[in-house]
Amino acid sequence: MRSEKGEEKMEPELKDKWNSTNVNDSVPQKHLAEEDPEEFLEQYRSKIEKYADLKSDLKADGFLMANPLLACSLTEGFLITQAVDRAVENANDKSIERVARRCLQVHNLNVSAQAANIPAEKSVPLFFKHLKNEHKKKEYDLEFDKQLVEIKQRIETRRLERIEEAKQAAEEEEDNYEKAPLGPGGLDPTVVLQSLPEEVQKAFMSQEKDTLIEALDKLPREEANDIIKRCIDSGLWNPGGGLGEEEAVAADAPEPAKEEKPSEKAFQNSDLHEID
Repeated sequence: MRSEKGEEKMEPELKDKWNSTNVNDSVPQKHLAEEDPEEFLEQYRSKIEKYADLKSDLKADGFLMANPLLACSLTEGFLITQAVDRAVENANDKSIERVARRCLQVHNLNVSAQAANIPAEKSVPLFFKHLKNEHKKKEYDLEFDKQLVEIKQRIETRRLERIEEAKQAAEEEEDNYEKAPLGPGGLDPTVVLQSLPEEVQKAFMSQEKDTLIEALDKLPREEANDIIKRCIDSGLWNPGGGLGEEEAVAADAPEPAKEEKPSEKAFQNSDLHEID
């Protein structure tokens, strides 16, 4: 918002108290958020989150008064990100507006500090002292309400952008996904595996032949035979066992003998194949 309004960030400038025209040579101490953002968030994240979820504006202002170091651009950025995160998860979340209000208050504190050319944390008591003036408070509240409408619109815009970005990322991932080659019968092994009963799927994933036989034995013979044929056609297993590739591809699904269960016959001399 500051960028769009053409505002530039102004660093604190120290003046010699005896001569306002001379700049003091001492280097101003940087805010922890500027020196080490990660360290700042590690130390103050819980307080920022507590501030964001305070339902009362009055209590939230009091919390800032007690924790003036929270008045910085990093807190502002953290809060707006929190608002967008909540909007993406649930656009109707009532806490979004509350977090937006907290973000705006910190934003206005930062702007006020820049205008006064003092560190933001030092401007906190001055900021709220000015708001004790009834006339100034009324003007501020009117402007704040306008800002709130604007920032809520920006949150909604960013929410839609996030959703679109996630959709595009998923499409790109799908485009880059290398499908497993079709089996000798022209079936996709991934599709066949996903269509199998859960116990049969787990047996294939674990590559345990006995477990697979046991799972198939629990099924009706016709269904078990259909699964066996589809697994062979998709290349999930090779019924030829030690046969060469050409012989394995040409092999048909075995017909179970009456005295044997279908799964036992099918798995004799066969190898299970993993899917990448």
